[in-house]
Formats: sequence, C-alpha cells, structure tokens
Amino acid sequence: MSPEISVQNSAADACLAAVPEVLEMMFFESMAEAPEIGGSPRLELLDVSRVDFEGSARGYLVLAAPSALSKSLTEAFLALELRQSAPSDVEFVLGELANMVCGGALGRYQPDGSFRVSTPATRLERPSAELTTSNVSWIRFSFYDGPLFVGFQPEATQ
Repeated sequence: MSPEISVQNSAADACLAAVPEVLEMMFFESMAEAPEIGGSPRLELLDVSRVDFEGSARGYLVLAAPSALSKSLTEAFLALELRQSAPSDVEFVLGELANMVCGGALGRYQPDGSFRVSTPATRLERPSAELTTSNVSWIRFSFYDGPLFVGFQPEATQ
C-alpha cells in the first residue's frame, strides 16, 4: 500500500469515528444511516466551514451541510427554539463543529501529535460546484435534517 493511500485510509477511519461522537455528545444528533465514503456534495447550496491545521501533520478539514441541517444543529447546540437561529449563529456553530470534528479526527489520526488549528472560515449557501472541483475525499454522514459532508485531508506526516 502506498503511503498516500495509507494516509487516506487512516484519515477516513479517524473521521468516521470523530464525527458521530461529536454530533452525539455536543449536538444530541444521531445518524439516520451508515456513513458513505466518497459521497460527494450534490446539493445546490451548502453551508461550508473549513479549518486548516499544522504541526505533526499539515492539512485541513472541511464540512458542508444544507441549511436545514445547519440550522437544526445550531438550534440544538445553542438550545434555541425552533427556527430562532440567525445567520451569525449558524456561522459560529458550523465553525465550532469544524473545530471539534478536526480536533477529534486529529486525536485519532495522530494520538501523540501536536497541532495548531486555524480559526474556522465559514460561508453560508455556497454552490456545491465549488466543493466538487477540489481534491477532497468526502465522507457523507446522513442525519434526519440532511447530509453532512466531511473532508479530512492530512498530508503525510513529517
């Protein structure tokens, strides 16, 4: 197995473990069905958050979700009444979700590693075409309010 494929497999395994744990513990959200590796975003508009990391490994994590899921997660995380989330709340919560998932995935990917994670860059209602042209290996997590797409892209360790 090539080093690049080994890195991709380890990254996918780390992400497959981190995402459900973060969503269940912090958002009280359970998956509706099993994750799908390689399920690229095909919805028209998605809310997107990205964090970059460096240290023992470099790379980034990006997540994308339809606005219905983004709003549902925001309301659960902030304990808001149904349909009470403002766009700034959604941006904040998606950024926090990206941070938490990235930290959880990095802790599994390199348990003894040392990392610095950037401030999340979050943009609402981005065309999915922007996401499918990149070189990201996506994992699709299905929730009742829609899919969450996560791409965890570490480079080979230093």
